[in-house]
Formats: sequence, C-alpha cells, structure tokens
Amino acid sequence: MTRRLKTVGWYLFDVARSRHTNPARIPVSDFADRYRTASREPRPSQGGVFAVGRAENRGLPAKKKRYNVSFWPLMLQETSLMPRFRLRPFGFVAGVGLAACLASAAEAGALGVVAAENFYGDVARQIGGAAVSVTSILENPNQDPHLFEASPSVARAVAAAKIVVYSGIDYDPWMEKLLAASPRERSVIVVAALIGRKTGDNPHIWYDPATMRLFAERFAAVLSDADPADKAEFAANLARFEGSLAPIEAKITALRARLAGTPVAATEPVFGEMFARLGMVVRDMAFQMAVMNDTEPAAKDVAAFENDLRQHRVRLLVYNAQASDPAAEKMEKIAHAAGVPVVGASETEPPGEDYQHWMAAELDAVDRALPASHP
Repeated sequence: MTRRLKTVGWYLFDVARSRHTNPARIPVSDFADRYRTASREPRPSQGGVFAVGRAENRGLPAKKKRYNVSFWPLMLQETSLMPRFRLRPFGFVAGVGLAACLASAAEAGALGVVAAENFYGDVARQIGGAAVSVTSILENPNQDPHLFEASPSVARAVAAAKIVVYSGIDYDPWMEKLLAASPRERSVIVVAALIGRKTGDNPHIWYDPATMRLFAERFAAVLSDADPADKAEFAANLARFEGSLAPIEAKITALRARLAGTPVAATEPVFGEMFARLGMVVRDMAFQMAVMNDTEPAAKDVAAFENDLRQHRVRLLVYNAQASDPAAEKMEKIAHAAGVPVVGASETEPPGEDYQHWMAAELDAVDRALPASHP
C-alpha cells in the first residue's frame, strides 16, 4: 500500500551517475537538473522540496533510479532501480544544522529544547519565552510523520538538548532510539505517559486541548527546576497559555451540546481525540486503522465505508490533510459526490499558526460543515 504526501506527491528524476563510487549517498550537485513532478511543485523558498539545479552532466549515461530525499543534509539516497522515489523529509532549519542551532543557543544562555513535533515545540516556546531555544523536528506540512526517519543531524540535535519532548505510544519511535543512543543528563517528557496512554491507543493525543494543558504544566515545572531564577515568568506564561485555551474549551462544550451522538467517519484517526471530546460517534474504525498503519483495508471494510457515505449513514467525513493514499482519496471523492461534508485535519501544526488558533480553526470547520440548521 502506498501512502503519499498530498501536496508533494511523487517526483521522477533523470539521473546522471557521478564520479562517486559509493552509490548509496550522492551529493545533489552531481545530479542532472531535469526532473518532473506528478503534483504541485513546491519551491525552495517555501521550505519545501528543493529543486536540483546547476548540476554537472559528466557525459555519463542518464539512468532513472529511485531516490529518497532528505532536507538536511541536502542529499539524495539511492534505494532501488525503480523509476520513482518517495520523499523522506527530515526536520529542517534553514542555513545551519539542528545541532549547531542548539549549540549557539547554549552559548547564549538559553536552554536547548528539542520537540519531536512542532505543536509541542510551539507550546514549549510559549511557556519558556526567551529562556529557551526550541527546535521542532516534525514541522513540515508536506511530510507524513508516520514515514519519518531521523537523520544524523536530528540525532546530534537530540544529543545536545537539555530538554526533549515527544509524544510516545509509537507515534515517534525514532526518538526513543535517539535518546538511547546518546545517554546523558537531560529532562525527557513523554506526553502520552502524562495522560496514562499506552501503545495501541490512538496516538494523535494532541487533538485534545486537555492533553496540551497537562504538557504545558509539566514543561513549566521542568523549566522551573532547570532555571529557578525565571520561575515566576514561566508561571505567568503558563497561566496565559491556559487562559488562551478557555475559548477552545467553550467551543467544544457548545458543539458537544449540539453534535453529541452525530455519526461521523474519517480516513484516519487523526481527529479522533476531538471527536471524543465532541461526543460524536465514529464509524468505520477498521478502515482508519488500516490506512494509519500503512496496510490495505479489508474489502468488507472498504464496502462498509462506501455504503456509509453513499447512504448518508455518516454526516461528516474528516480526512488527513497532510498525507493520504488511494483508498482514502477514493472515500473523499465518494463523500463529495454524495454530498457528505468533508473537513481536513492536519497531523502537525500549520506554518504560521500557534496551537490555539489551529484547534480553533479545526473546530470552526466542523461547525461550518454541520451548522445548527442542519436537519
């Protein structure tokens, strides 16, 4: 089963073999600049996929091969003789490496914090202010977090951090490996452990604002231990953050009063925690779990999902706006054709937004899709 990034898709490069004898890692500068894309073409200025340009063709025969792309370092990695490659995005900091950023922060006196996901990094920054330098690993909207593989620069960033935050319960298993590979004195916050979740539970725990409040409280406590002189500032920032969640909680309460018991479906369980807070009844879970786990949904589950949409047994479909696969995209098309409202939910925080505005926007989308006048 093939998952692909909705806004990036598949790229096909015409590759000229270079002078390098090791085919596993070949610098970008040695590739030809001819390439095609099957979807929208991101621009380097957007922090997305970089284009291969000004390459030297040394007269060697061009071959089509399969390559994985990493943002840092800018390398292509040959993986097979297939004519397509899959994007493998890594956490990216423009201009310098992640570890270098943390080293500079340490020299400036700020506490180096690495967050596996950008929504934790955002809240950490809101609580810590100028006292912290936060690096978020998963922050690119054009990447599928479930397919992430850590690069050496990510490993160095984790090794240098004073505080590390990750979600846990197998959403970011690479973080546990990186921590084990660099044992040192540091503070580690596993958010799933804060709320008593275990492997097998829905890993998208940040879609419940109550989870983020608990994380913020724990992070503020860790910061206060590490930097007692700024404890009052951290407490004030925490109070401000918790106050900013009040309108979101009020919106959840209002929607729950109107939508509790409403049957809904999703292509993946990304929005599952918010569905639970809203009291909505989620159908077709077997299909969702198959897509999330990158396996082929069973034929009976596909048929059941299609019937739910076509016969209006569900009143809303939420799809993963960040990553998808053909089975999920088919359900989205069926929903549109059947007149079932469709709402997108992303796995990572959108660029330019904070956690509060992100959650408020998701709730507003549900509100618009299922207005009070709906029969």
